[in-house]
Formats: sequence, structure tokens, C-alpha cells
Amino acid sequence: MRSEQVALPVLRFLNRRPRLAPVLDRLLAPFNPFDPQLDVDPYPTYERLRERGPIWWHGRMNTWVVTSYELCEQVLRSPVASVDRGDLFDVVRPWSRLDPEHRATFTSSMLLTDPPDHTRLRKLVSRAFTPRTVERLEPRIAEIAEELVTKAAAADEVDLFEAVYAPLPIYVIGELLGIPEHDWPRLKGWSDELAKVIDPVNAFDPVEMDRANAELDEALEGWIALRTEAPGDDLLSKLLEVAAEDGSRLSRRELRAMIAILMTAGHETTSGLLGNAT
Repeated sequence: MRSEQVALPVLRFLNRRPRLAPVLDRLLAPFNPFDPQLDVDPYPTYERLRERGPIWWHGRMNTWVVTSYELCEQVLRSPVASVDRGDLFDVVRPWSRLDPEHRATFTSSMLLTDPPDHTRLRKLVSRAFTPRTVERLEPRIAEIAEELVTKAAAADEVDLFEAVYAPLPIYVIGELLGIPEHDWPRLKGWSDELAKVIDPVNAFDPVEMDRANAELDEALEGWIALRTEAPGDDLLSKLLEVAAEDGSRLSRRELRAMIAILMTAGHETTSGLLGNAT
């Protein structure tokens, strides 16, 4: 029998015996998934994690670490697993010092929502990522990329990642959402700040986090007013249409959380992929 086949029963056993978790945590070396060194060479860490076992407790993060593709797939499909983990933020000490409304927005994200709410929210946003939609955007994506490359080529010295790979995905997300182009450069700053809230190891500055949230809230109200008055063929216009028809399908808080997650989760992985491909 493979280790992955027994891991979920072991997880159920340990979840019923929480006192064992600190013991396990002391026996295992610390692991920081946000260590910058992982961006340079993650593979020795991955190998060490797999050697440690298929699943183990991370006391600092207050969560379980799963170390194989097969088991990750099994856990994600299992009814005993949940992503409704608003308490995960409790391990980040400045969390309680954030504005309560901002905390509520973070925890209403699709990342922390189980079905049926997750299914409802995912269905609303998935229409923006169909092959037809992406194909329609392809000429505009090429145009944005060409503008960034042309600007970078005019400089005497350039960091290709910062000049092209980092802004390109977030600019495309801005186009997808229907956000005015003059606001695109601000998106990455907000995205980088908001992403810090999921880092349970390195404490963020609650003042800066609230500032970024407040600025995004103000900008979002402006975008909503713009697309309410002049709807377009963009995701924000479509989501506002849904909310206007039936508020129970999409609340304003859920809309804001959706915009935030598209910004933070939607660009970082693509930027990394582009950078690693060169």
C-alpha cells in the first residue's frame, strides 16, 4: 500500500487528537513557504518535504502540509477537506488590527469558500476565462506586450522582469476587468500589498494594508460608477449586471473580494512563469 493511500485516514486520526500536533511540530524542522530562497531553487526543499512524509503538521501556520501531487489531488477532491479557513489569518499577528470590513472582505474570498458559495462565485467569474474570451483578447494582449517591450528597449539598462514580465499580466487583468488604463500601474502596488495577508511567517504592516484596501475600495467605487453608466464587454460590467438582477448571487463585498483575488492570484503566477521561461 502506498503512503498516499493511508494519508487521509491518518489525517482524520490526527484531527481528532489535536494534542498530538505540537509534538509533531517539535519533531519536524520549520518550513517557510514564503522564503525568498524558494524562488531561486525550491527543489531541495520539495525533496526534503517529501522525505519527511506525505502529510505533516505545520504549527506556525496552523495547518497541514501535503507533499505529493497524488495526495494533493486526493485531498482537494475529498469531502473531509475544506478551504473555509478564515481562522488561518489568525496566525498572522497584525490581522486583528485591520479594519473589520477589510477582514470580512478577505475571508469572503473564493479561496476560503466551500460549495455551494464557491460554486456560485466560480461560475460567475469563469465566463471571463473561456477559450473564446481569451482568443478575443489575444490581439489586445499582444498590443500591450509590444508597448512594454518597446518602452524597455528604449532604456540604456533594463530589468526585463520588472519592465515587462511583472506588469504584463496585471495590465491584461485590468483590460479583462474593464479598468481604465490610467489605473493599471496602481494595480500591482495594491496587489503586492494585499498578497502579504496570506503570509503567516512575515508580519505585514496593518496601517499599510488598510491604506491599500481603502485606496482599492475608492478606486472600485469609481470603476463601478463608470461601468454602471457605460457598460462594456468586460468582466466587471457582466458582474455588475448579475448583481443588479439578483443581489443574492453577488454581494458588493463578494464583488470586491473577487476583484482583489483576480489581481493578487491572477498575475503573480503568470509573471513567474514568464520569468522562468527565459
